[in-house]
Amino acid sequence: MGVHTLNVERWDTCEFSFTAAESYANPFRDVSLTATLIHALTGTSLSVDGFYDGGSTWRLRLMPDQVGAWQVRTHSADPGLDGHEIEYECVPPQKPYLHGPLRVRGYHFVHADGRPRYLLSTRLSCHLEPPEVWQAAIETLAAHHINRVLFIMGGVHGTVAELYGPNLDFWRYNVEKFQAIDRFIDALRQADILAAPYFYYFNDRQQRAMTVDQDRAYLRYGMARFGGYANVL
Repeated sequence: MGVHTLNVERWDTCEFSFTAAESYANPFRDVSLTATLIHALTGTSLSVDGFYDGGSTWRLRLMPDQVGAWQVRTHSADPGLDGHEIEYECVPPQKPYLHGPLRVRGYHFVHADGRPRYLLSTRLSCHLEPPEVWQAAIETLAAHHINRVLFIMGGVHGTVAELYGPNLDFWRYNVEKFQAIDRFIDALRQADILAAPYFYYFNDRQQRAMTVDQDRAYLRYGMARFGGYANVL
């Protein structure tokens, strides 16, 4: 496979897409995509999950946290997903919202760059709608210094089942719903607002039927999608 090179700002989100060579009865279970990331200067090695994003497309979503050269190599049983090599240079952040993930220092929250974060939070339920529905709301929140949004990933009471496959198939996910959540989280990120997605909503009892393995697969899929966004709590 060819080597792709580019520059990425520290704590920014970068994404790579790949096309599977084979088709699968259930692409969420029948094949996987992982990648090894190596920081050239320190030798730091990380293993991350990719995710299925519909059709024949898999994606790898990353957030470099150390300046310098990084090398990425993909691994998969599918020949179209395996063996891709990517090199990128992580450069100092320039965008005003790039402060890195949130950490705890004493009794306070601080970002990776040392910037303090005093949380002013609200909750929204419009994240599954098109951007024209929620963009003005995000701008209003930012203008009034609301800097964290909590939301139930499945929407509102009675709609959680729509995150999954037909007939509440917990081994499949509704890619369109997850893509909508991606867009919402990224828009919050660019407005310097933290995103706090609730993976579970038990009041309607639908997710209570998940097995332990289904729980783990769901969390792993969600974090493969959202882990590359520095604003996700």
